[in-house]
Amino acid sequence: KNVPIPTTKIKNNKHVNIARKMDVGDSVFIKAFEEDVGKFHDYGGKTNTIANNFANAIKRIGNKASVRIVRDDEGTLLGFRVWRVE
Repeated sequence: KNVPIPTTKIKNNKHVNIARKMDVGDSVFIKAFEEDVGKFHDYGGKTNTIANNFANAIKRIGNKASVRIVRDDEGTLLGFRVWRVE
């Protein structure tokens, strides 16, 4: 009884430091790694993992994020773009 719940601290990693500087509407482009370009699907690759980690960093500091796949006209993966939306 009477043991206080400790507050959680947000680690200052590279994603969190960039996310804190972003305003609503700002975005970051994560260029596709060479190993992810030829895949049939874009989910589960290294590039997607980094994009999701960045979106999660935005969410951890109390904001909302949106992630979209970026392709060229031929459908080749170019990367992912992560926006701060709120």
